[in-house]
Amino acid sequence: MSLAKTPDEVVSVQNLLESARQYQSAREEMEQEQQGAPAIQSSVSEMQSVQATSAVARSATPNEPHGPRRGMKGTIRNLHCSQPAILELTVEGDGKTLSLHSNNYFKIQFSALGFTPAGELHPCTDLEGMKARVEFFEAAGKSVEGQISFIELSK
Repeated sequence: MSLAKTPDEVVSVQNLLESARQYQSAREEMEQEQQGAPAIQSSVSEMQSVQATSAVARSATPNEPHGPRRGMKGTIRNLHCSQPAILELTVEGDGKTLSLHSNNYFKIQFSALGFTPAGELHPCTDLEGMKARVEFFEAAGKSVEGQISFIELSK
């Protein structure tokens, strides 16, 4: 945190710290659950977990955002969510409209500039009509123009 020089860097560090806290909490919870199980069951669970993680990593890698990174300021419109955690929206600003999406809105980094959101942020309901700076990876040859990586909300 002491190395962050701009407000954007501070927000990024805060988001990363929160993600690390959530990961640590989930890991501690999993370890507590495993302590009560017999050793054989624990080994089987660990093996299944490793296999599942490997399968998810292999299947998730092609869907990870990549390509040139861009950004746009504007108003979020036409918000639509679908299962499992897909988010689609448009950003309208400066006479342009961009169609953007995320295959997993839990992986989007959110921040707020100039205000503190009240309570927990629900991307599928709280973003419609908000002013924001949205960063995304360009999507080549797709029906949308980019994959969302970061949303900074402002009043």
